[in-house]
Amino acid sequence: MTLSKNRSRLEDLATQAWIFGYPLLIAAVSRDVMTAVPSPVAMKAPLNQFAYARTTPDATFTDVVSPNADTLYSSGWLDVSTEPQVLSLPDFGTRYWLVPILDAWSDVFTVPGSRTVGRTGGPYLVAGPNWKGNVPKGLTLLRSPTAMNWIVARYATSGGTDLAEVHSLQDRTRLTPLSEWTGDPQDYTPGEMPVNPAVDTRTPPVDQVARHGRRGILHQTRRTSRRQSSASGGHRDDETTVRHRNRLLLALEVASAGGT
Repeated sequence: MTLSKNRSRLEDLATQAWIFGYPLLIAAVSRDVMTAVPSPVAMKAPLNQFAYARTTPDATFTDVVSPNADTLYSSGWLDVSTEPQVLSLPDFGTRYWLVPILDAWSDVFTVPGSRTVGRTGGPYLVAGPNWKGNVPKGLTLLRSPTAMNWIVARYATSGGTDLAEVHSLQDRTRLTPLSEWTGDPQDYTPGEMPVNPAVDTRTPPVDQVARHGRRGILHQTRRTSRRQSSASGGHRDDETTVRHRNRLLLALEVASAGGT
């Protein structure tokens, strides 16, 4: 009876761990798919570079779900494990805009935008949880709880002739490694990057994750969480939430090793 009860509790904890870790794995696979290009094209760009969507998305776009039909996007996946990135923004005037930044768990940890900062913001220094450097004068620190981040800048548009103006705003939404920052974002031009040929760019990320199966998802989530400096999420949660997350991470270890 006790053995059966303990197994049931472990299975329940493993199920919670699966739910807890699923967003992390979806984000990691989406990053791999959307950065598997040598230079920006359509909605894909190498790490730490922006891709600029010049038209509103249609039904053929499957990299992520449910993009807006009255919005243009600038999408950039960040890896700030080695150094921060400087995010530069233009003056948006009276246009509605926002720049959500998601951590590795798909939690939005900050959203500069017209509602919160007005016509413009920054420049911002997007840094990982373990970065210890000094913030250069003129930059505003945005501390991410994880090394992997996704920026999805959004610009409201009425379409038609308005698109050209939004394209100009997109071109002035830029990322610069801190080591290359001079104070002028126009001084930095990224080069082409190597592409991992093992990345599956044809299968939608949600289908790629589903192919792993339950134990495979747990195993991949455990591996991915280890590469993030703040595996529990890194937010200022209460102690009860932190303890629960730690139990889920332990369940990932047990389940992926064959304990369930």
